[in-house]
Amino acid sequence: MKTLKLSMTLALAMTAAYAQMPNSHQIAQLKWYAATENAVLPTGANPQGLVFDGTSMWIANYWDSNLYKVRPGDGALIGKYPIPDGPFNLAFDGVSIWTANPMANSVTKVRASDGVVLANYKTFNSPFAIAFDGVSIWVGNCGDNTVIKLNPTTGAITNSFSFATGPLGLAYDGQNMWIGYTDGSVVRVTNNTATAKVSVGSARSLAFDGVNIWATNYSGGNVSRINAAQAAVTATIPTGAAHPTGIAFDGVNIWVANQDGGVTEIFPSGATKMHAGQICPDGVAFDGANIWVTNSLSNTVSKF
Repeated sequence: MKTLKLSMTLALAMTAAYAQMPNSHQIAQLKWYAATENAVLPTGANPQGLVFDGTSMWIANYWDSNLYKVRPGDGALIGKYPIPDGPFNLAFDGVSIWTANPMANSVTKVRASDGVVLANYKTFNSPFAIAFDGVSIWVGNCGDNTVIKLNPTTGAITNSFSFATGPLGLAYDGQNMWIGYTDGSVVRVTNNTATAKVSVGSARSLAFDGVNIWATNYSGGNVSRINAAQAAVTATIPTGAAHPTGIAFDGVNIWVANQDGGVTEIFPSGATKMHAGQICPDGVAFDGANIWVTNSLSNTVSKF
């Protein structure tokens, strides 16, 4: 009996010791704090866009009109920063976080190191999509069917483009900016000129995987894979749930948030896996180790 009690005590001690040891996620990133895997973490009200700045994950809380800065390893809230009139989507330019504020017809530039608001710049009507191409900030204004380019230092508008319908998605492939529109067209812009147009279902968000542009088709319940060099659709893959919105690439697989519930993981073969349990998932981002998805109606973010 004493031997059994000693064995049980030793086993419990070893279990506790292993629980305190860093996991592979921590070791790879040299993060010596408790990491969380497959977690659901609280956010502000109606979280939408996310962006990773190389160190922290940023979350736009639309109804609370603020940004959360979160440590990826353990989900700890590093800072909470007010943004006027509801930030929706986010971009990172290497130094600053940019927020698209559709209700204010503006974008806000926030210093990533400390969350200080550096500037607010006026845009056109209802800025929704936002992206950085290494030189300029691009903003899609879905209220007046325009896309503008901003100088990230001065906020000056350096170019503008008009289209027939509202731009909802932006993605940069290293040479070209791709723009997704509500009419289902995806347009490639090279050196300020539209060089290709591809028709998909109803483009909502875009992502680049190194070879292909991926577009979520909100009304079609699927995603389109577009060869970037050929500007041709090479696959249309059902997500298994209605109203796919946000999309991101994790280095191997594509992840899609479906507003009606569930997150779809798409493998290189085209096979899919559904991750259930989310309430109105919207934005998707990758931090180099994990996928993050905002759940707009439960005021949470899921980490896979």
